[in-house]
Amino acid sequence: LFWEHGLKSYGALSADGQWRLYQPPPLFGGDLPIRLIDLIIDPTGASVVEPPPPMVLAQMESDFANWYTDVHTVDTQYVPDGAGGGTLTGSDTLRTPGYREYTFGLGLPDDVTGQIANQADVWEMARSGDTVTAQFGNIILSGQLQAGNGCHSIAITGRFLVDTSLISGPDEITLALYIDGQEVDSVQTSDVLAVSDPTVPTIIGDPLISTSNIDAPVILNTKLSASSALTISSFADSLCSGP
Repeated sequence: LFWEHGLKSYGALSADGQWRLYQPPPLFGGDLPIRLIDLIIDPTGASVVEPPPPMVLAQMESDFANWYTDVHTVDTQYVPDGAGGGTLTGSDTLRTPGYREYTFGLGLPDDVTGQIANQADVWEMARSGDTVTAQFGNIILSGQLQAGNGCHSIAITGRFLVDTSLISGPDEITLALYIDGQEVDSVQTSDVLAVSDPTVPTIIGDPLISTSNIDAPVILNTKLSASSALTISSFADSLCSGP
């Protein structure tokens, strides 16, 4: 059994009922250590095993991360265009940024330049030289690629402010751009990303320029960080299948 509370607190119960994993929520802005409880030794769950058995802890954390990834991955359809890119559709208000928590990631072959992703009138990402730039309305994030990689992991994660005339929400957008697992740019703003039509397909690559194949992007309906259940570094590592 798995459950989550917010973006940083979660728990799991092993199938045999012996082990309970619990990540408490942050306290005063600081992360608390994860807890492992042996319910056979203490059925009340009040006693934490110290130190936790490394193999049990690793398995419980891996099981939770796999479940977390599965339930937060947006179900989309990707149709290759024959030129290395493709068209992404489906799950429109989750595939489209602008609706609360959002993470977008892809593995970028080193020979891909120009357009990387484009959802007309919503957002776009492009590469010029070694600079990758993503634009969401008035919000611009950019960073440099490092030489020597056949594939670069590109990830954007954060939370968008919804239209407060319709529903209450936080007072700012927070977005961060990661290249090869490292944060290269971030922004906080009170802007709202206006989305007039979330059904517009997301075009990956440039259909007029042939390049190496870009695998289907991965979109999550959650925000990742260094301490989230699925860490941003683990997510970034999964985007490139080769060196």
